[in-house]
Amino acid sequence: MKGIKTRLEETIDEPQTGWAARFADRLKSWVAGVLGWGIELFFDVLGKAFAPKMKPIVDTLEATGKVPPELQPLLDEMKTPTGQIGAVLSQSAGSALVGGAIGKILDALLLPISYALNKATKNVMLTLDQYIAAWLRGKITDEYLKEAMYATGLIDSDHDILKDLAQVRLDPMSVITAWRRDSTKYEKLFQDLKDLGWTEDRIETLKFITQERLDPTSVITAWRRDRAKYEKLFQDLKDLGWTEDRIETLKFITQERLDPTSVITAWRRDRAKYEKLFQDLKDSGWTEDRIETLKFVTQYYPSPQDLITWQAREVFEPEMIARYGLDDEFEAIDKEPFYKAGMTDEQTLNYWRAHWEHASWTQVVEMLHRGQLTESEVWDWFRVIEIPPFWRQKLINVSWNVPTRVDVRRWWEMGTIDEARLREIYLALGYHDKDLDDYVIWTKIYVAFPDLIARFKNGWITEDDVRSELATLGMPSERIEEVMQTKVKPEKPAQVEEDRKATATEIMKGVKKELISWDEGIEMLGDLGYDAETAEFKLNVYLGVSEGSPETYSEFKQMTQLYRKAVGQEAKSLPPELIEANMALAQAKAEFDRVKGEGMKEEKLVPYQKAVDDAAYRYRQLLIKWKETKQ
Repeated sequence: MKGIKTRLEETIDEPQTGWAARFADRLKSWVAGVLGWGIELFFDVLGKAFAPKMKPIVDTLEATGKVPPELQPLLDEMKTPTGQIGAVLSQSAGSALVGGAIGKILDALLLPISYALNKATKNVMLTLDQYIAAWLRGKITDEYLKEAMYATGLIDSDHDILKDLAQVRLDPMSVITAWRRDSTKYEKLFQDLKDLGWTEDRIETLKFITQERLDPTSVITAWRRDRAKYEKLFQDLKDLGWTEDRIETLKFITQERLDPTSVITAWRRDRAKYEKLFQDLKDSGWTEDRIETLKFVTQYYPSPQDLITWQAREVFEPEMIARYGLDDEFEAIDKEPFYKAGMTDEQTLNYWRAHWEHASWTQVVEMLHRGQLTESEVWDWFRVIEIPPFWRQKLINVSWNVPTRVDVRRWWEMGTIDEARLREIYLALGYHDKDLDDYVIWTKIYVAFPDLIARFKNGWITEDDVRSELATLGMPSERIEEVMQTKVKPEKPAQVEEDRKATATEIMKGVKKELISWDEGIEMLGDLGYDAETAEFKLNVYLGVSEGSPETYSEFKQMTQLYRKAVGQEAKSLPPELIEANMALAQAKAEFDRVKGEGMKEEKLVPYQKAVDDAAYRYRQLLIKWKETKQ
């Protein structure tokens, strides 16, 4: 292995890459440029020309404007010496500058040589800590670590010491935590603490002081839930420095205190029992004045919506209160529950006035019709239930009944109304536009047609007169032809007529046996040339005779009216409610006869007899009413 001296010589003298070859030219220019100022100043100093040469430097310093006032007299003395002190200052300043210049020269000369030697010999080493870190990470071997240690002057015994010191030691909290979780497994870790200087006494102390202590809140909570069992936990507080007095204070201040709302609510519901709870508020800093204020502000007060409702319900209007009796029965109610809710008598009475349910619109209309209310009183009712003024008169206008379509046809038939009134009524019934026009035309034709046919058959007018009148009323010509063929019968041979009657009888038998429906029977009789009224009359008479003779006035009357209608005469149909009552009476009698025929005892026949009596009474009342309206 070459020595350092040999390697240094080769580094300097090598012809192509040696220092002599590489730095020959560089030194020439560098010495001229870098050392020019230092060398010139150096020789000036040597020539003791300090003062003249220092003046530019002093001027430069003064130009900065940063020279302290204390230093300015010294700089003036250096520029223009007035005695020996000026020469001394200039010489000292010059010496400092020359020393700095020489330092610069030596650095410039020697640093490149130092860099080249380091590069050639590669003798710079890592620090010992860096070698230890590399060894711990497996980057270098144990032998390499030893060589590095030898290079720093350490001996073999130091090797093992360094390796041991490089091992990580757990901190005390980590050691004690691991030991508490598995004392057998991690007991050995206390050696880490001993390695860090911990004695056995200190380790035992660490075990003691790191035992978990419950916080005051947890201790007091556990004690309150089971005092006998958890009294011992106060030792935890004592271990944390709590005295007996402070523990007693903790017990006192942690007693639960009800919040103000709970206290006032309990007091309102039972004042005698819960008056004592106001002490909780006093313990929380409440004064008597504030407690009285709390009682006042927690009294119930209605919401804005309630206040609006009360205004609408006439709660604050004495006249309306008296008229509708809104204060009635208030004295009879139990007011104690309202007091418990924080309500005063005034608020309770207001709610009482607003609680009443007033009559519905249907009921009001009925009372208006029956004379129980005037329109003025209905207007007052509108205010009670808050109907806006816009709707009030309109509601009264539509409250009156509109004549029925049957009434309108009767009035038109009797000539008591004109076409304008006819349209007005139909419009009020809800018909409009094309439907209204169609209804008016139909009414005029429907009413006029039977009269025209009857007058024609009685010889008062001709068939052409009938056709002309129907066309004038608005019936299409095709339909005129059809109805005339239906109502006006030409002469036919007697045999054909007999066959027609026999066929009609068979059809009616089919309807009676329910082989065909009523409408199908009417249609088939129409095929035989019977008009709709005649066909309906024949079926009614046939089926009525088959099931028994008519038994009531309405049944007889219905047959005669059907006949009149069939022959084209004026017919007055029985009211539907009268026909319905007659059917109900017949059904009640049939049911009574059935159960009686089955042998039901007399006492059990009472409800069936009552049903017959009720049905008969209703039938008689409706019949009397109908007869009266006929007159």
